[in-house]
Amino acid sequence: MTTHIIPMTYQPKIEGVKDGSCRQTTRILKPMNPKKVDDIALLHGWSGMPYRSPWGWRRKDPIIQVIDMLALKHTASFWQHLVTAKPIGTESCLLNHYPWFGEEMDYLAKLDGISPPTGQEYKNVLEKYHGRFHDFNPVHFQIIRW
Repeated sequence: MTTHIIPMTYQPKIEGVKDGSCRQTTRILKPMNPKKVDDIALLHGWSGMPYRSPWGWRRKDPIIQVIDMLALKHTASFWQHLVTAKPIGTESCLLNHYPWFGEEMDYLAKLDGISPPTGQEYKNVLEKYHGRFHDFNPVHFQIIRW
């Protein structure tokens, strides 16, 4: 079990994280330190300017779900690894693709504390922090729920 320090800097989301009404965040995958179910999320905010002031608040919760997402220009792709009846060491993968404009992405935006809670704004916020998405070079994120 690993503890992951997860700072909160997206202002519309902070109060929801503090009071427990927002229990999801989308973060770029760090291959050397991926988030996993049963790891601990140490969420925190700042007392002043982000990354330049002491922590102002914190909460510690177990991670209950992690969903992999590939962000592309027009769509986001999600997958879930499925253990099958095949020989040991093999698995299959269920892959779903959704356009940024659609009820599935609107729902994820709402869970993630995005304001307004639309798929397009969800994409805008992710691009603000990680650069523009392109169809030839997907960006790998993890949706983390606690």
